[in-house]
Amino acid sequence: MSKRAVFLDRDGTLIEDRNYLKNPSQVTLLGNVAGALKRLADQDYTLLVISNQSGIARGYFTEQEVLAVNAEINRQLSRDGVFIARHYFCPHHPEGIVEPYAAVCDCRKPKVGLLVEAAGDYGIELSKSWFVGDKISDVLTGTAYGVKGILVKTGYGAEESLRCPSGVQIAENMAEAAEIILKNDPDEFYIRE
Repeated sequence: MSKRAVFLDRDGTLIEDRNYLKNPSQVTLLGNVAGALKRLADQDYTLLVISNQSGIARGYFTEQEVLAVNAEINRQLSRDGVFIARHYFCPHHPEGIVEPYAAVCDCRKPKVGLLVEAAGDYGIELSKSWFVGDKISDVLTGTAYGVKGILVKTGYGAEESLRCPSGVQIAENMAEAAEIILKNDPDEFYIRE
């Protein structure tokens, strides 16, 4: 049986973008994120984070530091009863300096490697799912697979919205993005296990 998901960018979408964040003590959830994600989870959306973390390839931080930041996000969200099913991240960048991460890959957004992996891991039907992010590259990640995109104007989103292609919806923040999703995905699309 298939499930539906909301794929989420991390920095600038869920948390304040700190420019290569590596310290969990600097994690700050953006306003209304926990409430918005709770509304989506309550409607049986699987919440999955997919983020580019090229700071690993660039030598700015380690995979362990990314995992620590993700754990802090989970801790803060759990206070409101919100649970991210899993954080997927791409550690690569072709101009990186740390081997083996200094590479071209199929997982760096807007490529779909992590999206396809997450969909397989969780039995997600991509045509019933959404991708929310603050960059055009986020929301276009799954369009070839029927994933609908929403660009939020947090993080880089306000600037990105000025050149957003047609077919991508724009929301002020995660709360408005959740509202768009819930208005456009009737319950009959979801098959309960």
